[in-house]
Amino acid sequence: FSDWFRNNISIAKFPQSGTVYDYLIDPKDSAFKAFSEVVSAFEYNVAANFGDIVVPTIDTTRYSYLLARLCSVKRGVLLVGQSGTGKSVIVHDCIGAMARQEEMVS
Repeated sequence: FSDWFRNNISIAKFPQSGTVYDYLIDPKDSAFKAFSEVVSAFEYNVAANFGDIVVPTIDTTRYSYLLARLCSVKRGVLLVGQSGTGKSVIVHDCIGAMARQEEMVS
């Protein structure tokens, strides 16, 4: 899909390294930025429940970003994968982040 997209969609010129799934559009300058550049540093909270811990990786950052963008435009999201891969934790974390943002705006 990545090669097909690069060859057939002329609206966006993706960087040639990696795949189209490796990038997001930075809203500050409308430029492509690799997810590897925006992964947050991990801060361990001793008081946190083990099941609530989200370790920032390229994948968790990508899924959280896509989930937040899709929810912000009221689109349904279905995360699929094997048990224990963090789907529920990512959704819970994203909903919590949206609720905190809503509190700050109100």
